[in-house]
Amino acid sequence: RSPGPVKPEWSNYGGPAIEQWGTKFPAHKPMFYTGVIGHPLEYSATLIPNRFGAYDRDHRFEDPDQRTRILILGDCQLEGIQSELYQRVGPRLESMLRRRHGKDVEVFTLAHSNAHPAAVWSMYEKLGRKFRPDLVLIDVNAPSVVQMEPRLLKNLTGWDPEHSAYGSMVLTADDKLKYIPGDPNYPAFAGKATYEPLQGVPANWVMHLKEEQFCPEAKELARIFKAVTAKYVADARDYGGRVAIYTGARVATYPKPQTFEGKLASQEQFVENMKRWAAEAGAEHVDISKAIQSKHPQFDKIHFWKMDGHPTETGHHWMAEGLAEQLIAAGLVR
Repeated sequence: RSPGPVKPEWSNYGGPAIEQWGTKFPAHKPMFYTGVIGHPLEYSATLIPNRFGAYDRDHRFEDPDQRTRILILGDCQLEGIQSELYQRVGPRLESMLRRRHGKDVEVFTLAHSNAHPAAVWSMYEKLGRKFRPDLVLIDVNAPSVVQMEPRLLKNLTGWDPEHSAYGSMVLTADDKLKYIPGDPNYPAFAGKATYEPLQGVPANWVMHLKEEQFCPEAKELARIFKAVTAKYVADARDYGGRVAIYTGARVATYPKPQTFEGKLASQEQFVENMKRWAAEAGAEHVDISKAIQSKHPQFDKIHFWKMDGHPTETGHHWMAEGLAEQLIAAGLVR
């Protein structure tokens, strides 16, 4: 039975920011986060969302200093509610680009848990693009991106694709993108995740194969991903911006190649697929996994919280360091 409409005042989530900006927190309301319920305390973070209801510093739309503006879109790793604001990837990336590389930049972050490029479109459209960023940088990792395809979403989460917790996009019969907004009443429609293998491959590994080995769900996921990325590229082009996909922030999730019924699945192949799809959609691509691991070979083992599974302060620092180096090397920051 449906529990009825969810009232935003029941929790820290909601408020006017959702409708106006597509974000999820009440503006300037301090909150506290201490991690996974029922597990030992690993951290305690104080969260103070900005005036838009995003977990980031306050920014103004105007840019009188003519800085290079970078907007990063992503999921819970980027959002970083396990860490204080100044410890996270966004602020650290801005500091490293300015102090180490002499680039006059301003970095914005728009992210929420379990998000993929389609899920953060609402925040981008309502808020992010208003800053007219020179570079839209989209964090891409398999656990979140795989949920862009409706059947894979239901397989891995049990959510009804028409009533998902977050926004999504699907391709219609005439190959046009249709946006499906998130439903705050999604639990009333949710079932149980099945984790059913697809042609012998676990659903969360289907993007780590060569494309000719893809199951039908993975092939559709590729089509959706490229169409959504192309939508960002076309929109950013209108105000003179560029779009880049970046991979490698979640090297800990798939540390070693696996073989499923004779098919090799690996992080390297996932990165290669993302690089190719980004190019086909007109976007750039950078990968930070090797940049991190060449300096910090234990990164994927010791710099994520044991119970929570998200980056520690040091993990955020090293991700920002790798990202700064790769953006400079790719010539994406003027």
